[in-house]
Formats: sequence, C-alpha cells, structure tokens
Amino acid sequence: MSKSKAKHSRAARLLSIGFWNCNCASHHKLDAVDSFLRVRPDLLAFGLCETKHPTHPLPLHACKRCPAGYAAWRKPFAEGHAGIAVFVHKSVVCRERPDLSCSLHTYVLQCRFPGQSTDFLLAFAYRWPQSSAADWQQMLKSIRLTSAASLPVFWMGDFNARSPSFGDIKQSPHGKDLADRFDSCGFSVLNSLLRNGVATRPISSSVLDLAATNRPDLVADLSISDALTSDHRSLIVSLANTKLPPQQHTVPRLQFLWKKANWKEFTKATDRLAVDCLSELKSIAEQTMTGGACGGQASPLHVDLT
Repeated sequence: MSKSKAKHSRAARLLSIGFWNCNCASHHKLDAVDSFLRVRPDLLAFGLCETKHPTHPLPLHACKRCPAGYAAWRKPFAEGHAGIAVFVHKSVVCRERPDLSCSLHTYVLQCRFPGQSTDFLLAFAYRWPQSSAADWQQMLKSIRLTSAASLPVFWMGDFNARSPSFGDIKQSPHGKDLADRFDSCGFSVLNSLLRNGVATRPISSSVLDLAATNRPDLVADLSISDALTSDHRSLIVSLANTKLPPQQHTVPRLQFLWKKANWKEFTKATDRLAVDCLSELKSIAEQTMTGGACGGQASPLHVDLT
C-alpha cells in the first residue's frame, strides 16, 4: 500500500462502531473480542448481543470481564431476553438513555466521542424470535423516539427480520415492519447501501444483523467481518473524519419578578453585606500596605476606605 493510501485509510478509521451477535459471551469469545479490539484502536464502541449473562453472576463469570481501556455497559439476561453488552472506550463520555429504550431488547447510549462537538446515540438491539407482538411494537417505538432526538443515531443489531430493503433475498413480516419504520423515521440501512446482498448469518444466507443511521453522510465504510467466530458475522461502521458542528442549545433567559420583590428585606441584606465587604476590603488594604498578606513589599498606593 502506498504512503498516501495508508494515510487515507487511517483517516477513514479514526472512529468506528461495531456490533456482533456472539451467541453467548463466554470467556473464550471475550478473549477473541479483547484481541480484536487491541488491533482495532479505532473501535470506540463495540456492542454484543445474545450475551446470555445473568443478572447475579458468580464471581468468576465471564460477565465480570471487560477489555482493557474500555468500560462495560450491560443489559443482563432476563426471561425472554438474551442480554446486550457494549464496550465503550474510556475516552468516550457515555450515559444510558432508558427513556429511549422502550423494550428489553433495545439498549440506547448517548456518547460524546473525542474530537466531536456533538453527541451520538448508539442503539443496540436483539429481537428474540419468540418475543411478543407487543414487545416488537416497543422496539419499533424505540426507533421512532431516537429519530426525534435531533442527534446522529446509529442502530446496530440482530433484528431477526428479513427484507430485500436490507439486501436480503427474502421478506418476513417483521422485516417489512422494520423496513417501513426505518424509512418513515429517515434511517438508511447501511447493509443495502454499502454491502448489498452480503449475508451476516452465512449458514442461512440471511441479512439479519443490520446497521442503520439517520446520518449516512458521516459514514466512510461498513465492513462485515469473519474475524470473530459465531454463527453471525460482525459489523463495523467506520465514520468519516468529519467534525460535526456544535449542538444548538436553547439557554433560558433569567427573568426577575420585580413587582413581587421584597424590597425591605433586600435593603436589609445589602446593608449587612456592605458592612462585611467594607471590613474585608479594609483588612486586605492594611495587609497590602504592610506587606503582610503575601510577605511582599509595601505598596506605595494609598487606599482610603473611610
């Protein structure tokens, strides 16, 4: 690779987000994730689904582990839910958004990446095939809520939903629902844009693991990798080396209710403060004149506070 091409390659991968359906985050698979992140320092957030990590694990359980340099954010295994974990690099400011995670099967984090002046929403999902119709609607609601947040949003997950809109050869009812929801909320599915037809679960030749965003202009590439081994391939979204403009915040203007002010108490308070302030200023002036405050020379300036 030429020097110019190598430089461009590094620039395009300064910031990446990843996802993998690990199908049980065992010690062996977490070893593989740890090794993978060591050779991919651009990966500042990496989500796992189907972790199958319990809420109350034994001391040496795999869910106690976290790759060096990362913090772990987790939604543990529960009945009807297989578990989600997200490893976020410690250089990233991050917090949970439970108000946007309407379902057990979704997990939304708000992140500020180094060098960026606006936050991102990173949303990870796993639809349990046996989940109820009501819970599916809650997952779709989460997508709608994130789209209204006025932030760059990246959805990554295994939705167990197939659609030609995702580059799949088949259509399922859930796939149609999901494609319609992404479309109505202004999300672009990166699989079909950048890796059309590439199966994420090769054993069934299906595109189940998706990456979607409302800001495709920020994306440099999507890679579908066999570097990590389960029945699913991993997804890596690499962002272009673009600095976003600052978020626009409306700062409320402070207003005083002058007509309701207690001017009598106000006058008493200012009189007390005036005496205290005058006394303090006299003390400072005396110490300055004698050089006693900081052990320095006496000031030639005369201060008359009487």
